[in-house]
Amino acid sequence: MTAISPTLVQPRLDALSARAEALAALKDDLASQPGSATASARERLQRIKDQLEFLKRWGFPPEITLQQAAQLARELSSAARAFAENAGLQTAAPVTAHTAPIGYGEALQDEADTTPLSAADRSTAEDFLSTARQIKLLMEQARRKTQQEKAENARQAASDTTGLDNSVASLQQLLDIAPAASFSGLAAILPSL
Repeated sequence: MTAISPTLVQPRLDALSARAEALAALKDDLASQPGSATASARERLQRIKDQLEFLKRWGFPPEITLQQAAQLARELSSAARAFAENAGLQTAAPVTAHTAPIGYGEALQDEADTTPLSAADRSTAEDFLSTARQIKLLMEQARRKTQQEKAENARQAASDTTGLDNSVASLQQLLDIAPAASFSGLAAILPSL
């Protein structure tokens, strides 16, 4: 086997290092461009959608579903806010007829006309809305199921308590009827519970 000379390897290592630095600089440039934040928000949206489908598919207990859906809602809210900021959308509170100064509606319309959404951004915004609705629906279903389970548990506990009360009453009645009876006599009197 032939030994490799360090003088032959060093120029190649230097060239490789220079390429790695250039690639890192290119990645930094891409990350600083406005569209990259939008792409990042879209990736976050896709991860949230995947987690939502997983949550729906496996039928977790409602308490866990509710907790995880709430976490997804927070993540979606953050991703939507980042997307809106980078797509040039306004994320301020909506202006109503009661809070808008006179002429404000026309200014909003003029501003909306000057900053149209691209088809891709519009599609992504609709995807955010659709995912938000799905998360909200899942949370409502989990809440309802949790309440139903609690109500069922309460009904079962009431039924169990009623059964226990009946048993205690029967035993009390036996004690009242035969206070001096022997143990073998009690067994004959005791109804099966």
